[in-house]
Amino acid sequence: MIHGEYLVQALKKLLKIPGVIEAKQKQVYINYIPSGLEAEIEIKVQPGSKVNVLHAVFKGSVNRAIIDRMLYELSRKELEKLILIVPYVNPSLAEYMNEKEVNFLDLAGNYRLALGKNFYVFTKGRKLATGSPYVSKAKIAGYQVIFAILSEPALLNEPVRSVAEVAGVGKSAVAARITKLAKDGLIGRTTKGWRITRYDDLLDRWIIGYSEIIRPRLFMGSYKSRIEDIEKREAIIEEILKPNSEPWAWGGLSASWRMVDHYRTETSTVHIETTPLLVIMKLDALPTSDTNLVFMRPLGPLSMQGVSEHLVHPLLVYTQLITSDDPRARETANEIVGLLKKGA
Repeated sequence: MIHGEYLVQALKKLLKIPGVIEAKQKQVYINYIPSGLEAEIEIKVQPGSKVNVLHAVFKGSVNRAIIDRMLYELSRKELEKLILIVPYVNPSLAEYMNEKEVNFLDLAGNYRLALGKNFYVFTKGRKLATGSPYVSKAKIAGYQVIFAILSEPALLNEPVRSVAEVAGVGKSAVAARITKLAKDGLIGRTTKGWRITRYDDLLDRWIIGYSEIIRPRLFMGSYKSRIEDIEKREAIIEEILKPNSEPWAWGGLSASWRMVDHYRTETSTVHIETTPLLVIMKLDALPTSDTNLVFMRPLGPLSMQGVSEHLVHPLLVYTQLITSDDPRARETANEIVGLLKKGA
């Protein structure tokens, strides 16, 4: 669906909201979708005939982490004048956006629209039509390419073979993903070579891919160690793993605490290719959902290159924190966002 059709569909859906008597575009700013179309939309509702102008931001997908980042960046006044338009919002996320007072509309007919003190409507639970072009089928290799480009934007000007080696994927996956990103307007060619043209949108795409596709594939298992003191527990982990030839690194809050000393939980997160049985035995740990010990696989070679030895890459740390259910972890993510490379 090209950008004009996307906007037309959104305006039609707005007119179906009870109480909305007029919805039309005022100005369109960007001609790329679903990653970046923005427009001013005029809406009239009953009661009254006041024209409400909302800043509409069209996104290919959205999740809780992206909403939280947006809430961190926008003022209350800016938020009141915003409406997110996305292909689909599931019921759980719809509830969260309603709780956070974020206006939204999806192409399945779910919405939250609050205008001033006298107009408020909220609907969730409607399904997106089967076969919709917005239902993503992106594979893990494609997101590994996105991770590599976000981590090292200069890779865009390297041979496909080099990008594939860094990302840990095949050359065909690199070529296909770069072509798609260029088509969506997220990367582009300039007089100085290729660069990321819409960094925030590319980061959003990565965060969603991590939540829905990457993390479940990296997760190996959660355990409960009888050693509750986290410093003692992690000292034992380091004592066992440091002499090991197999690469390993701290992830999540275990990594961020070593980076910014901001917040630490009682859970240790370790990235390693195979489950270290000796560590599990020494820590007297048992598999359980009530965890204080998590093992995850690496996301290719680049993911294991942190700001210091045995830390995963800052982008992976940021992603793990911003997608966490722990509000303080998401707060910590904003402490390390400055370590991400936004240039090309």
